[in-house]
Amino acid sequence: MKLSRACRTICNVKQKKVVIANLDTGQWILIPMSCWKIIQQMDEKNISLDEIFINAYDDEDEQYLRNIFEKLLSAEFIVTEDKISDTYTYNIEKISVNMTYRCNLRCKHCCVDAKHVSEFTKEDELDTELLKKVLKKVAALNPHQIVLSGGEPMVRKDFIELLMYLRENFENNISLSTNALLVNENNIEYLNKCVDKYDISIDGIDEESCSRIRGKGVFERVIKSIELIQKYGEKEIYLSMMFDDFNENLRADFLELCKKMNVHPLMRAFEPMGRGGENWKSFEKDSKEHYVEQYSQEELIEAGNNLMCFNCAAGRKEIMVNPKGDIFPCGNLNLQEFCLGNILEIDNIQTYFGRDFCDMKRWNPGLHMLEKSYPFNFQGCKECNVNLFCWSCIAGVRNRYTNIKRFKEECRDKKSILEKVVWGEG
Repeated sequence: MKLSRACRTICNVKQKKVVIANLDTGQWILIPMSCWKIIQQMDEKNISLDEIFINAYDDEDEQYLRNIFEKLLSAEFIVTEDKISDTYTYNIEKISVNMTYRCNLRCKHCCVDAKHVSEFTKEDELDTELLKKVLKKVAALNPHQIVLSGGEPMVRKDFIELLMYLRENFENNISLSTNALLVNENNIEYLNKCVDKYDISIDGIDEESCSRIRGKGVFERVIKSIELIQKYGEKEIYLSMMFDDFNENLRADFLELCKKMNVHPLMRAFEPMGRGGENWKSFEKDSKEHYVEQYSQEELIEAGNNLMCFNCAAGRKEIMVNPKGDIFPCGNLNLQEFCLGNILEIDNIQTYFGRDFCDMKRWNPGLHMLEKSYPFNFQGCKECNVNLFCWSCIAGVRNRYTNIKRFKEECRDKKSILEKVVWGEG
């Protein structure tokens, strides 16, 4: 038996305990350090489970070890040696295609700093025929879902043509990420024929809250577009809203709005990148209002039962293709240092992503940078005793580290709670 390549550990020498985390599934287990030493020997010397159980101190010790290893096997922390290469490898389930960085809005929190349509130049994106080649290659990977996004993808004059081309070449789920302002009676039938899921941004519960981020008059137009989509068919619609300290009090109202509109709520955390990084100050809380929530022992136990470890899918289960055909681990890591290559320059996309992920990390600069950015390798987090639990998003760690003061504040607040949940400290 061998440890899965997806496993990472945190050792607490003081408590003589070890966390084993599966970065593939998000599951984790807390075990005594004595058990961890047995697992290490099993992994290094390829010792069988029967040998481990035979050498147990007594019957009680054997039964304890059997229970531990049953959990490790069922959650795929350990696998047979012939299965080790199948762990922590490529399994592309979602591909986002950013068709343009143009947009008909200038939202304050925009993570890509999308250009207004008036700032557009032809050099900023691929033409129709080249983008069709991109879509065909993306479809060849046969992910569960292809997301068309931007910018605002519907500002492209050839959007419907490209959407119909993708539908002809792809049988699985097509999702459209849009502000919905360009949905109208002329295109709705084409849209509903091709799109399986809509992800519509509104970022408010009424005109006042929406206009603060997305501009005046947007709220009612989005509501009317949703009603139009629903009028022409039953479609899966997700309505999204960004939350940070300044609007946390609107969560219940947003859920009520979604219930009223018969759509799924999608609550997103603010990420200080792109235009959002420039406007970070307007989303910050007053440091004088600092407050850390207190939890009962029962609430901490429940939190531990529901807590997932770091299992970011970027670059392995999902990728993003930008308007020039460059491939990135995800939309939030749309930086040149994370570029995995250009899709138009890859002859066989299936072979390219059919390689071993762990091997590819060693020679692909973008994946190598991705590995360095994982919380357990990141400079501000690698020595922390809860670094497998604080951050679910690599971009979130990197973006907040640009503001050391806020990073340390968030770190302090999260750590004070997570140490109790994970280790039972405090």
